[in-house]
Amino acid sequence: TSKESAEQILKPHLPTLLSCILDGWSQSQTLPLRHKFEPRTKSGIIRDLIVDEVKTKFDAVPGARPIQLKDYFFLRIDNLHIRFKKFDMNRLPRNYPTKQAVELEDQTLDLPGINNHVFLNAGYVTNSFESKIIGAYVTCQIGKSNAWEIALGGAENGFIVLPTQQSFDDG
Repeated sequence: TSKESAEQILKPHLPTLLSCILDGWSQSQTLPLRHKFEPRTKSGIIRDLIVDEVKTKFDAVPGARPIQLKDYFFLRIDNLHIRFKKFDMNRLPRNYPTKQAVELEDQTLDLPGINNHVFLNAGYVTNSFESKIIGAYVTCQIGKSNAWEIALGGAENGFIVLPTQQSFDDG
């Protein structure tokens, strides 16, 4: 699916996707003892809060359906299946490279009842202190990079939007 095609399908839903991410994040900031959590635990809690927001906000939206398949939660809109993740600075999710994770990245994962599908990631990027969101995106990952990205908001949402093509290397 091209970026233009996905934007056409997702356009009416982009504000709600952003709201789910921001509201899930905000809820996580009120958790007691959150400063004691490891980064992986924080990411998992935030993801669960975002998924709860998605289930609530998309429950009665025509053409959108929250679904749970195997160990995956998706928001299905048309043939797009959206997962919710924390992104690194390259707007890629961090996944342990299991067979299923690699197949999902490569768009080859076979799940029952899903045909002619495209897997997308909706997620957020934090600052280096993990104290605030600096960007939120919907991405189409193919292998180890994104084929395309859609920014969910920008300065009007208090984000410092990172350039889409910018790459950050650790070395």
